Amino acid sequence: MDEIFISGDLVVLRSVQVLKQTTAAEFTASLLAAAGLRTPVLPDGVVWHGAKGAKKLYLRSRRPGPAAIQWSRVSPVETKTLEVKLPWLHFLHVYAGHAFENLYVFCTKSKLDDAGNMLRRPPLGNLHSDCRVCLGNDLRFDLDGKLSGKLARVEDFFMNSVFNEDLRHTHEEACPRWLRDAALQNEFVYETLARLSASDSFDPCGMEWLPYRTLSNVADTLLGVER
Repeated sequence: MDEIFISGDLVVLRSVQVLKQTTAAEFTASLLAAAGLRTPVLPDGVVWHGAKGAKKLYLRSRRPGPAAIQWSRVSPVETKTLEVKLPWLHFLHVYAGHAFENLYVFCTKSKLDDAGNMLRRPPLGNLHSDCRVCLGNDLRFDLDGKLSGKLARVEDFFMNSVFNEDLRHTHEEACPRWLRDAALQNEFVYETLARLSASDSFDPCGMEWLPYRTLSNVADTLLGVER
């Protein structure tokens, strides 16, 4: 079989001998049978992944719905468990090689379907201004097993932790004006959200949460990518 291959100003004329002709499906099956074919598989639940060198990012999402959160206050001293409705939550795990580094938590009004989607600040505590979770060091040195299990464990650790007042100022800044304006006298933000959530008409995905940055922008910063 004669072929003419043109690439820019280069023209190549060549003669090719056809030894065998088969379909792509049959060829793939033959490869699998002969040597096996390996492709990268992401951990369970991961909906987005980014990497640069040893640094890896894994993002998992939690569907909108009710959640029981624990909240403690200093004055008066008390710990409460409150039922609140939350929008889409997104857990962005940062790893250096196989070592866990940080967890970031964001929210959105709808399901993430593109890295250009805007991430928003969730109405949850124990978060720094960049939405990084205040986890402490104990958990970092107590993670083992498969990656999917470690991702789930860190997320559960955050959702089941007691949201205290250590980062109260940052938390109040992350809450939208409508939520703060809805507060009754001496009512903290979590109590306000729980009271609103008790109404069947309250839809957390229909509310405006404070925008933060796009997923691609956050990923570039964490991976040290310059565009």
